[in-house]
Amino acid sequence: MMKREHAYLILAVAGAIAPWLGFARFFGENGMSGDFIGALFANGASAGFTIDVLISSLVFWVFLFDRTVRERLDHPWTLIMINLAIGLSCALPLALWRIERRKRLHSQGATLTTGSKSVPATSSVALLLAAVLTILIAAPVRGQTENPAPGAVVDRFFDAYRSRDVDGMLALYAPDAVFLDVAQRHRFEGREKLAVFLRRLMDLHISTDVGIRRRLASGGLVVVEYAYTGMLSGEALHAQTGKQSCRDTEYSVPVTSWFEVKNGQIVRQTDFIDLATLAEVRQRASGETPDER
Repeated sequence: MMKREHAYLILAVAGAIAPWLGFARFFGENGMSGDFIGALFANGASAGFTIDVLISSLVFWVFLFDRTVRERLDHPWTLIMINLAIGLSCALPLALWRIERRKRLHSQGATLTTGSKSVPATSSVALLLAAVLTILIAAPVRGQTENPAPGAVVDRFFDAYRSRDVDGMLALYAPDAVFLDVAQRHRFEGREKLAVFLRRLMDLHISTDVGIRRRLASGGLVVVEYAYTGMLSGEALHAQTGKQSCRDTEYSVPVTSWFEVKNGQIVRQTDFIDLATLAEVRQRASGETPDER
């Protein structure tokens, strides 16, 4: 039958690896600059689990110092650092392993003094866990270098849009990418059709910008709530529509876009644009209303 001491050590190793498999996936999808803290409180479920772990960690610290006073458990700060750097799922079973180990040594008649055998043993385990975590963290970072995180791809797309760089935007689409504008019932499939659409769109503008309000990423899906802003060219509108009253017009149109990203490229973009605001902008740009806002 497995001794508790061995069971605790196995659980400590598992407690270090299992959570970081999830963390590695997060960093692989969002990059090392992803909003990790924001993701912990992204919704009620994740916030509840996060608060539960934070409170449990505080209780663990109280338990740890109580054991230090009563049983002279050596160097509790090492376990606190493991709690902070790796997680409670590793630090708690590791603390229990140290307690069981200390009991075994005591029962065998070993002389226990502060700073004796438990610290090197704990340090060895900590180094082993650090090596494992280094491998886990390096994997998504390496993958991120080969294929940018979906969120980073979308950020680059918006940067290209701001600078009116059609070729830059096209390079981020997969060759068979699909663009859907649900409100206006537009569908463009493939880079060639997207190139025609984007060049025509940029020709209508004097300036373009994007005001991002919120961005959520999950796997290869990135959802962005933002506003297209800029200035339409009255001259370009006149050339395209033939209307004499067209004029330069500033605008801000709310949009929500769903980007599906695979292998560092956008394979599908679905836009949900505020059609009422867009219609108002078109009326002002064509000179059909006196509204000068």
